[in-house]
Amino acid sequence: MLNSPEQVLLSIKNSNKILLTAKKNADTDTIASLLSLYIILKKLRKDAQIILDTPKIPLRLKFLPNLDALLTPIVPMNKFIISLDITQNKIDEFTYDIAENRLNIYLTPKNGSFDKSMVSCSSGNFKYDLAIVVDTQDIEHLGSVFENNTEFFYKTPVINIDHVAENTRFGQVHHIDLTATSTTEVIYDLFFPKNDNLLDEPMATTLLTGIIAKTKSFKTPQITPKTLNMVSQLLGFGARRDDIIQNLYRTKSLETLKLWGKVLLGLQYDNNLKLAWTRIERADFENSGAGEETLEEMIEEILNCSPQAQIIHLAWQKQEGKNKSLVYSDYFNTLDLTKPLGPKGTKQTCYIENETETLSVWMDKVNAKIKQSLEALPAKNR
Repeated sequence: MLNSPEQVLLSIKNSNKILLTAKKNADTDTIASLLSLYIILKKLRKDAQIILDTPKIPLRLKFLPNLDALLTPIVPMNKFIISLDITQNKIDEFTYDIAENRLNIYLTPKNGSFDKSMVSCSSGNFKYDLAIVVDTQDIEHLGSVFENNTEFFYKTPVINIDHVAENTRFGQVHHIDLTATSTTEVIYDLFFPKNDNLLDEPMATTLLTGIIAKTKSFKTPQITPKTLNMVSQLLGFGARRDDIIQNLYRTKSLETLKLWGKVLLGLQYDNNLKLAWTRIERADFENSGAGEETLEEMIEEILNCSPQAQIIHLAWQKQEGKNKSLVYSDYFNTLDLTKPLGPKGTKQTCYIENETETLSVWMDKVNAKIKQSLEALPAKNR
């Protein structure tokens, strides 16, 4: 595996058709990273497509440019080829039908007959000659994009771009900048300022959207002077900061507001643990009309209601009956706090699923594990 910005740029230069993808249920930084890369590659005259296992794009991101690029359906990356040798005998008729889950192909030769020795099967060339995966800690987190195309990912060069230590370093080329606040910041640093001729207002707005979302509007402790200088550069290129803030934080559907009201009403707080938590029953989603994708946006609202909170735990019941928890913290590694429960995600935000307990019992179980993990830490680290 290679780890250098130069190798990333060289791989892109030598490729003709590029797949852009990321983790299932992508967040704002992920989507902004994909769209930024898509715009950059188009400006570099590269044929690029985004394929993403995300059911729908959040309403708050509808203002971003090139959003239609996210709507490419998930399809196989190559074709299965059935070949018939017709050197000695040409085809007179060709028909097919599907019966009992079988595709039947009927061939009538002009003379003589065909036999099975004349038939062969093979896989065609892959549709893309390079894959770029962004903001994804493990390749299996791609969901059905990976599950339905494992051979493609094993046989095609993969570039892995991320900003967290939990990244498993999959792929042949990886560029992981642990000093960056977000993957959009990594992408900016990779291409600019050396390619400032590619930077315009739509791209600047897209990049700034990812940075603002990931840093909770510059409130997280990971902000660095480099980040602030980058933001200044993006604003200089016309990034629409007011539009970003309006859409990310001030534009909510009535359905979302109904759900948030219910969630905040049930918010609880432990002053000793500095832990805030709440649960969302399936009926709360159904009565409000809002979806699960709105919950991650609630972190900001909970921090506003409980500014002393250092850990936030949201527990809800998924549509298929499973329980799911989101644990967020700017101060502790959430993967360590919940380790025995099988969390997935990053040290800042992890997700855990369960299908054996009731939602109330599950929420208490996660809270108890967080408490146990905190009590095991040295006093100076609490």
